[in-house]
Amino acid sequence: GGVALSWPALLRAGRLLSRARRAGFPRPDATRAADAVAEALFRVRAGVAEDGRARREERMGALLLAVTSLAERLEVEPEDALREATARWEARLRALESRLAEQARPPADAHPEEVAGSLLGASPISPGSGRR
Repeated sequence: GGVALSWPALLRAGRLLSRARRAGFPRPDATRAADAVAEALFRVRAGVAEDGRARREERMGALLLAVTSLAERLEVEPEDALREATARWEARLRALESRLAEQARPPADAHPEEVAGSLLGASPISPGSGRR
């Protein structure tokens, strides 16, 4: 079946990956798909400061496609997973906004660690922490 250009990009990417799988193209196992995500993320991080906007967009697109491929491999619908994660993040954002309002603090006064812990649902992961 066709995959419409008008579809949201995440949905379209997932459907194209599924179509390739149904057509018999080999797909990576979950470990290889996760490695592709790690490699794409490494490229994004490496180019944050030195790449121009177009190159950053290209690298982010590759990362998003790699994540979509991993989701497809894990039999997770990426659009649904993102929708649910966004709803959880929105609830945490609203809770943080309420807490700051109760303390009469503007969002700009929130400490970055406080924001990361509240919005990510856990303490931030540092590169050397061993948590991934």
